[in-house]
Amino acid sequence: MKKPLSIITATAILAGCSQSTAVKFTLTGRDPAFTDGKYMYIITYAGGPETIIDSARIDNSSFAMKGSWPYPVSAFLYMGRGADGEQISDSDFILETGEIRVEKRNEDEFILTGTPQNEFRNELPQKVARLRQKGLSPLRTAEACDSLFRAVVLENRNALALSLL
Repeated sequence: MKKPLSIITATAILAGCSQSTAVKFTLTGRDPAFTDGKYMYIITYAGGPETIIDSARIDNSSFAMKGSWPYPVSAFLYMGRGADGEQISDSDFILETGEIRVEKRNEDEFILTGTPQNEFRNELPQKVARLRQKGLSPLRTAEACDSLFRAVVLENRNALALSLL
C-alpha cells in the first residue's frame, strides 16, 4: 500500500514543480528626459550580485525591451551611469508578466505601470499617506502602517511582498 501512495505523492510534487512561473515581459518608455544614445537597463540583485536582465538603446527619447526571466523578481530600471559611475535615474519595480510602461515621475525617478503588482505597489504610498493624515498619534500611525504592510505581505505571496519585507 505504501508504494502506490508514494508514487501518487511523487507525481503530485513533480506536477507542482513543473508549473511555469516564467515571466514574459514587454517594457516600453517614452519621455523627452530619456537621453538618446544611452541605454536603459533592467537589473536585479536577487540571489546576490548585480545581474543585468535586459537592456535597450534609447532612440528618439524612447526604448522598448521584450524578454523573459525564469520567475517574477524585484528589479531596478536605470538609464546608464554618469561620469562618477553612479546610476542615472533609477526606480525599483516588479518584473512580472505583462506590458510594463515606464514614465518619468520627476528628474530622478520613473514610475512603472501596467501590471497588477506594479499598480498595487504604486498605490501603497497613497494608502500610507491617507493613514498619516488621519490625525492619529505617531504610535497609532506606525501600528496602522505596520498592519497595512503585514496584510499586503500575507495576502500577496509574490515578488511584491518579498520586496516589501
